[in-house]
Amino acid sequence: MTNISANQWDLANFQIKDDHIMVVKPINGITKITFPAPKLMSWYDALFYSYSIKNCGCWKIPTIEELQTVFKIYGLVSINNPLWSKPKTPVWSLNTESLTDPCAEALDFNTGKPLPTNPDKNSQLEVICVSYC
Repeated sequence: MTNISANQWDLANFQIKDDHIMVVKPINGITKITFPAPKLMSWYDALFYSYSIKNCGCWKIPTIEELQTVFKIYGLVSINNPLWSKPKTPVWSLNTESLTDPCAEALDFNTGKPLPTNPDKNSQLEVICVSYC
């Protein structure tokens, strides 16, 4: 992770929109974060879901490192927003050995740490996407 100034972690840096959070002063390049997808999905479906988001921006499934940044942002934003809820199951990460690898990394949103064992890509987990645009 790059150095992040204290004012980037100020709540004023995050604007909650209808379906995403806008990061006014990008953190580690992240400018937008989606709310969790409306349903649990496999890693493959999550990949297609990220490409299908029409809201302005280039969306993708985050890497495990990006998800750890998202975890911190969710923690800050949820303090002052009772309607905001963090994912209840682990969240898919883009991290995988290859598209043919049967497993991919996921982040536990209770601890902010990667799962000790990578789940099968057909498992049904939460999806959050990030944008750099």
